Amino acid sequence: MAYHLADSFTEACVVRERMPYVLDAMARSIGAVGATLVHSSGDEVRYLVSSEAILPDVEAYGRGDRPEDPRSARVLPRLTESFRLDEDDFSRDEIARDPFYQEFLRPRGLFWHACALLAEQSTAGEGIHLSFKRAPRHGHFERRDLALLSSQLPLMRFAAGFAVDSRATVVARPDLILTPPRSLLGIDRAGRVSLIEGGTEFGGVLTLRNGRLAARRKVEQPLVDKLLSEALRARAGACLLTDDAERRWVLRASPSIGPDAAGMLVSVASVSCIDTIAEPGREALQALQALFGLSRSEARVAVMIARGMSIRDVAAWLGVRSGTVRNQLKSVFQKSRVSRQAELSALLAKI
Repeated sequence: MAYHLADSFTEACVVRERMPYVLDAMARSIGAVGATLVHSSGDEVRYLVSSEAILPDVEAYGRGDRPEDPRSARVLPRLTESFRLDEDDFSRDEIARDPFYQEFLRPRGLFWHACALLAEQSTAGEGIHLSFKRAPRHGHFERRDLALLSSQLPLMRFAAGFAVDSRATVVARPDLILTPPRSLLGIDRAGRVSLIEGGTEFGGVLTLRNGRLAARRKVEQPLVDKLLSEALRARAGACLLTDDAERRWVLRASPSIGPDAAGMLVSVASVSCIDTIAEPGREALQALQALFGLSRSEARVAVMIARGMSIRDVAAWLGVRSGTVRNQLKSVFQKSRVSRQAELSALLAKI
């Protein structure tokens, strides 16, 4: 279970719209109510994601209508240690008397914490923290509760380390028309490529032998070589590949932050298929709803149409009539001020 969750966490570091669901699964595995992942620089929160279960509580915390949180100044986990628990930084008497614990957390069904530092960049004061929350009735976390996840911290830290790069807050932004990556690759300083995580379809477009990445179609090899060359210069890039079924795949590379436990990687690359039906992520739907005033169902249709799906395919996938999808698409066109599917795809690709 722990390996599966760490595996999912690594993928979610590339496609961050999946992170809330991964955090929910990780929290359930250790009897926690929920979890948060916070990327901060000093007092500035650059990126915060919460599991669905505690999202209202996290939003209330962010509004500041609460007693002062004593944890922000005292809880300082390090990369050399595992999870820190409440009793590592507070006495039981302090917790019993503290207004934040008793007046804010307890009434909300939250109380105990387990927090670990996943990544940091000391020169910029940046860091990524993973924190789990447990209900008061379940009692405080114990070391054995976290043993499985603690054993996977090196992998999670390896993945989170990419997100601290000052040139990009995440490895790859959650493009609305790209499906999640099927494979993750690491590129070291000598140009050798290693497979971090491989999907079953990886061999359809690429092969990896002795650290050399080769396109299955020879005509596409110059594209791969150019991408790897740019990756060694710490430059982000992408190229389009095609498998035997004429499905299109995107190979993207993003800079890493330098030395790490996996062997001095300079870049990480992901492989995604853009011709495979996939349910749009929550963050993609929310972005479209906010930008164009779409309903959730209209946003879902917009993403699927932008991926190149036909109205009939969308209707079959969603279990509705084609006429319903056609009406929703008409509304999408009006609200986004486009008149054709190609224009919609081009618009969403720029977001």
